[in-house]
Amino acid sequence: MNLTILSAYSEKTGVIGANGRLPWPTLKTDFQFMKYITTKSPAGIIMGRSTFESIGRPLPNRTTIVLTSQMKDPIFGSNYKVYFKSSLDAAVSLCKELDLEPIVFGGNAVYSEAIKRYNCTLYLTEIYKEYSGDAFFPLDLIDRSSLIDITEEVKKELKLYTEDINIKKIQENEEKERAYTRTDGSVIDMRNTVCENNICYSFLKGRIIQDTQ
Repeated sequence: MNLTILSAYSEKTGVIGANGRLPWPTLKTDFQFMKYITTKSPAGIIMGRSTFESIGRPLPNRTTIVLTSQMKDPIFGSNYKVYFKSSLDAAVSLCKELDLEPIVFGGNAVYSEAIKRYNCTLYLTEIYKEYSGDAFFPLDLIDRSSLIDITEEVKKELKLYTEDINIKKIQENEEKERAYTRTDGSVIDMRNTVCENNICYSFLKGRIIQDTQ
């Protein structure tokens, strides 16, 4: 079964979290992209216990599957469902049973296991500002040179999907550096990124195919 990996990280450090929180301020466009990916079709949002606790509440209009050694009965609300499973395999099996698309939402250990063991589609938000933290995306497990920039595609999709983001205004009104050199030496034209709160970022897509030989 193919899994979807959804994450945002600091390009310089791979950081995804600090003290149970995002290390950067709210990025409205990225938030709406996450919401779009997780609600455009029925999905099971798979995450570790720490990630679930850091969010602070069940995700509305979605099914969340929490990986934990402390098994609990499912929680059903008016607009959400939360299941608790002891392993990634058990979470994926539940997605098959409920006909849900499995989307891996963190943290590091869950991302790493998914990438090592399953075919995956990657949807990554790469943030071009350095942050420190204590939780990291496993960048060493993916070929970053194979990632495709889908920022323009995402901007067009979100314009159709939501009316409360004026991406054109964000692009025109916030100052950008002309270029950014990534840690692998490649150069990003910052005019093609999304910028808000003085932070620029791109949306990237990739694939992980397991060697079955």
